[in-house]
Amino acid sequence: MKRFGTEGSTANNIATIARHFGYGAGTILLYTKRMIIALMSLWRDVMSWKSKREKREMRNRIREKGFEIFPISTSLTEDF
Repeated sequence: MKRFGTEGSTANNIATIARHFGYGAGTILLYTKRMIIALMSLWRDVMSWKSKREKREMRNRIREKGFEIFPISTSLTEDF
């Protein structure tokens, strides 16, 4: 997870992460692969395209909190 949560070429360098946790670079690569497989196995359970009704409900909840979505043109948000 540290590899996914760090920014920059030196911060997420495999050797840097391996030293930080006291593991070999191969172990870091293996754990990274396992994390990707685990996350991808959840894809269908957590990712979905929202229906127009669900989008409208989300937009209304956001507006109720005082935020405007794309205030430039309301016609752009009708399908959002």
